[in-house]
Amino acid sequence: MNNIFLSDKITSLLHLYIPVSSGLSDEQILPSLCSAFDLFLVPLLGQELADKIIQMQNTAEDDPKMAVVDTCRRAVANLAFWYNYTELNVRITDQGFQRQESDTFKSLYKYQEDELKQRFKNKGFNALDSLLSLLEQHQDLFPDYVTCPAHTTRERELVRSAAEIDRIYFINRSHLIYLRLQPIIHNTMMTVLPGVIGQSLFAKVQASLSGKVPEGFDFESLRLQILPFLVLRSIYDLIESTGSLTDRGLYYSSILATSGGTVQTEPVDPEQRAQQLNQINNTAQAYRQQLVAYLKIHHPDDFSGNPSCLFQRDNDHKRTFFA
Repeated sequence: MNNIFLSDKITSLLHLYIPVSSGLSDEQILPSLCSAFDLFLVPLLGQELADKIIQMQNTAEDDPKMAVVDTCRRAVANLAFWYNYTELNVRITDQGFQRQESDTFKSLYKYQEDELKQRFKNKGFNALDSLLSLLEQHQDLFPDYVTCPAHTTRERELVRSAAEIDRIYFINRSHLIYLRLQPIIHNTMMTVLPGVIGQSLFAKVQASLSGKVPEGFDFESLRLQILPFLVLRSIYDLIESTGSLTDRGLYYSSILATSGGTVQTEPVDPEQRAQQLNQINNTAQAYRQQLVAYLKIHHPDDFSGNPSCLFQRDNDHKRTFFA
């Protein structure tokens, strides 16, 4: 079984991440922990890298590798309680499924259960984000990271990390939002980008993404110039079509002066959403103009001009004109 918690210290280690009862037995929680590891960590990291992280559990506390193990445990613990919340609240016997009660504690109200599960989910997925960030920062210690699914899916994309999006539009380095944006970014690249940079340059971009960079072609510099327009245009399309950027949607936070500084979070209204879309679109168009100006200077032989300027003509001293 894939167990990121040392077999003889499961409950004691679990206390570091979730304040579980001392009466919780290792046998009761172990299946949920292993299930969460298999469902969320293995598909993300690949079996080989996941196995190596498990083998690092006895590493010294000050070793960077232990920070990866610790973050991995935090993700598994919270995701296990979120994903197996119902199973952990019942007892399965030869008489069927039973709910355990006591004289001291009572079951939570529905709103408390929903909030608790949401917190487990958020903490677990935030830990996955932190885990990927740590692996990116310490690729010298984790050379297998470059071959794991979380990394290889980005090699042939123009936008290769959540950090690149974060520099353009704040997503708190969320790899989950990055994964959600990936198909939209790809569609924007295939349908919108050729009309901006021209088919000749787009063909070279596609060749470079497949690992066949044309001789003398500075692909990386061009990629960095394309990123701002491509990211913002994709975010605009996502918000316009779904109304949300995360699984919770678009939210604004405000501080209530009458409640001692309590932070209140509410979904955006249609007017706020329209204002944000307008701002994103204006910024995207400004980056598009910068990209076109860059192409005119650095790729004059490949860039044939902006299609929107096709019919612009100087009519001075000419007998014909475009109307």
